[in-house]
Amino acid sequence: MRLRREEVPPIYPLTHSHAGMTLEQLVTELVAAGSRWIQVREKSTSDIHRFQELRVIAASLPSLVRLFVNDRTDLALACQADGVHLGDEDLPVEEARRIAGEELLIGYSTHSVEEALEAAARPEIDYVAIGPIFRSSTKDVRTPLGIRPIEQIRRGTDKPLVAIGGIDATNVSDVLRAGADSAAIIGALYSEGSIRDAVSRLHDAAERAR
Repeated sequence: MRLRREEVPPIYPLTHSHAGMTLEQLVTELVAAGSRWIQVREKSTSDIHRFQELRVIAASLPSLVRLFVNDRTDLALACQADGVHLGDEDLPVEEARRIAGEELLIGYSTHSVEEALEAAARPEIDYVAIGPIFRSSTKDVRTPLGIRPIEQIRRGTDKPLVAIGGIDATNVSDVLRAGADSAAIIGALYSEGSIRDAVSRLHDAAERAR
């Protein structure tokens, strides 16, 4: 197994292109706030611009911080990121693993208990994401699943499990208690106040789940 549950941090920030700062500034803020995993989710810029930004960011990150690229296995490899996060409309995970070898961790998005358990059984996938758990302010296209599926998935696999969708400081402890190893956060990071304050509140709330 390439990734153990204890290696996964409780808070997993995803970048947002409307945060009012450059991607490099945003990642710097997240790192300064104590984030150990960061997923770059920008999709609105050209490939060359994304690559140039990612290469600079990847080269400047502390060794304890892991960088994941959303959707794009090629860009993750090119900028020497730590991982890629894929969904059912991206490059198939078996092809991503064939291309990446052992160079990248691979996360995979699922939207039901059945999908999550099927993904967890695949050796190419290092962690499974499930969502949306709650209604999301950034991607409101699916019916929220609630907490119960996390409990069901946890009983069916020891693979790292990431919950996503509408998670904030008021409910992250419930998500972690239900069995998720990490909560992927978007909206709660950028909705009010500074990013550092938001990450601090989330970490404090996550501690209450222990």
